Amino acid sequence: GLHHDKRLLEDVVLRGEERVTVPLGTFDTWKLEARGSTTVYFFVAKAAPYQMVKMAVENSPLEMVRVR
Repeated sequence: GLHHDKRLLEDVVLRGEERVTVPLGTFDTWKLEARGSTTVYFFVAKAAPYQMVKMAVENSPLEMVRVR
């Protein structure tokens, strides 16, 4: 299991802005980089309700996108 003394993420940094197209549509997003044992990118819509529309893992084909 997880131990309370282990950090899952070392840092979350705003890397910029990016227009992202997913099955739900096209969004202007903030690109956040989360570093830990691997680097994960989160794309959060700049418009309310500020939902995550995409997540991608660096150096991996794994990608999750918002569809509804």
